[in-house]
Order: sequence, then C-alpha cells, then structure tokens
Amino acid sequence: MTRYVTTAAIVAGFIGLWTVTGHGQLAPGAATKLLIQDVGLDGIDRGLRDQDPPREARTGTTERRFRDANGDTLPYLRPDANDVARWGERIAAGAGLRVGLVWKGSTGFENDADRSLPSLAILAPLAAVPGVQWFSLQVGAGQDEARQPPPGMTITPLSDGFTDFADTAAALMHLDLVIAVDTAVAHLAGALGRPCWVLLPAYKPDWRWLAGRTDSPWYPGVMRLFWQPRMGDWAPVVQALAQALAERVAQTPG
Repeated sequence: MTRYVTTAAIVAGFIGLWTVTGHGQLAPGAATKLLIQDVGLDGIDRGLRDQDPPREARTGTTERRFRDANGDTLPYLRPDANDVARWGERIAAGAGLRVGLVWKGSTGFENDADRSLPSLAILAPLAAVPGVQWFSLQVGAGQDEARQPPPGMTITPLSDGFTDFADTAAALMHLDLVIAVDTAVAHLAGALGRPCWVLLPAYKPDWRWLAGRTDSPWYPGVMRLFWQPRMGDWAPVVQALAQALAERVAQTPG
C-alpha cells in the first residue's frame, strides 16, 4: 500500500517537500504526484531538519530503527506514471550513459559556499570521459550556465521544464546516474532508487551523511559519497569522479 505525501519531510526527514530549496517550493498540487511507499517513517522526521543531530542519531539509533523497519527497501518514492512517460519523450534514448548534473544548492543555505561548486566549470574534466550524455538538473543559481557550458562539454538543460519535484522525479527515472552536490535532488534520486554520486565538503558537512562513509544507509546500494580531502579543494573529488565514471561506462553494455 502507498500513501500520499502531503506535508513534512520524507526519507527520514531529508527532503522537506514544503521547504524552500534550490528547486524552489513544491506546488501543493504536485504533492499528490509523489507517492511514498509504505515504509516505517513515522516519527523519524522529528527534529531531523535541525543542524545538530538528535541524541539518538549520534548513537546510531535512528539508522537502526529505520533499517529495522524497512530493511534495504528502495524506492521510498515513485513518480506519477504519466509524468514519467512525458519526460521519456523529452529525454530521448541515445548512445552512452545518461548522467544528470547538479552543481549548486540554494544560496540561502548557511553552508552553501562550502557545499556548492563555484561553477559548472569545476566539473568540466568529467566531459573528457567518453560515452556519456550530459543533462543539467540545475535550478536557480547556476541554471543559466548549462546554456553556455565549459569548452568540451555538451549538456542538455532539463530544468527549464521543471515546475516542481514531481517533474524532477519523473526526469530522474530516465537517467542512468545523477552526480550532485549535497542538495535535495541527491536525496530525491536516492529515494527513487536511482544511482547517485554526491560531492561532499570537508567543512561542516551535513551530519546525516555520517562521517567517513562512502555509502549511505538511507539509500542502500544506490548512493556513493565523494568527500573533499580538505576545505575548498574540489579537484581531487572531480578526479575521483572521472575515474569512477570511466569505470562505470566500461561496465555499461553496448
């Protein structure tokens, strides 16, 4: 059984559907388009929007409670079938791995200067990996950069067609991989069970990512974390991403 998402946070409190994010505020009508699977989220969203983790999270109780209730169940969400079909017409099938990019979060976030990239140009080395189709999922700050991408990068903007998270979710279903900074789209991809690689800052990372991990217990099997080795230094992260991407392309049939 499923139940409609209407208020508060989803995915252990990670995505506030009514919170202003880099993708703007979710329109009320769109809330009925994203269906949450019947997983044990009751009570888990309590206080999880706070910057400081609750005591039970520090001791691992929240993670254990969530996993005990749900095991490794993914997805937590599923988009509207009509939306998925509509976005399938826009994201035409083609040769190569289809990868979506998000390089900035909301500028209003207190740690945005550390978690967001200065520009799309930081990710330009990824374009040297052959066999990839690039798509922009960026909304808000940085969105216009996709219209004039860095030299050597060809990228198709998708976010001009996004009106809410329901559109974003439907588009993600047609991508093979999402590469994103720590923002709502990364959590949305994980909740949908879509592969996602997340770039994380060395300074003041969100506690929900759990220090020292390269995976996420909230999104088992689909999330991979790439950490800055030191504050402000994204070059090693992009280098690691490029190597991982080349390996992923080599493993992709056809």
